[in-house]
Amino acid sequence: MGLNLSRLSAVFALGMLAFLLTGCADQEARSDALSAKRTAEALNGEVAKLQQEVKNLQEQVGGMRTALEQKIGEKMDAIAKSTTGIEENLRKEFASQMVKNAEDYKALFTDADSRINSRLKAFLDQDLAASFAQMRKDIETNRQELIGFMDKQLKELYPYAYQPRRLEEAGPPSEPK
Repeated sequence: MGLNLSRLSAVFALGMLAFLLTGCADQEARSDALSAKRTAEALNGEVAKLQQEVKNLQEQVGGMRTALEQKIGEKMDAIAKSTTGIEENLRKEFASQMVKNAEDYKALFTDADSRINSRLKAFLDQDLAASFAQMRKDIETNRQELIGFMDKQLKELYPYAYQPRRLEEAGPPSEPK
């Protein structure tokens, strides 16, 4: 738009100059044309000044934009470094916590295993001998009950052939001679 305004003022100035060159005899018209020419030249100067100000403002905005982009970039880099540092610290802390937990679990399982082993050993040492003695006693009791049951069954089934329990040391009955 600034460029179109300068063209317009230049065309206006040329038109006035052409009017003056035609030899207008009217002094008042000449003075008006000269005044319009001076006004057009002043406006051209102001337009040039405004164009320069716009250019300067655009350069300032460009510089501000560059500075702002640089500051934003620096802030983003600082935030990225900070988050990377925090993330790395969290990873290290998590890894050390996992190692500590593994050691704690290992100690816990080792302790539980040693307690179970000591209880088992104590059980085996104390109760094994008593358990074997009890088992022997139970076996003998069951054996005696079985012998009694068998004797009773033999007596009921074969009353004529029943003989009271023999001593085991004695051999088979001898044949009649």
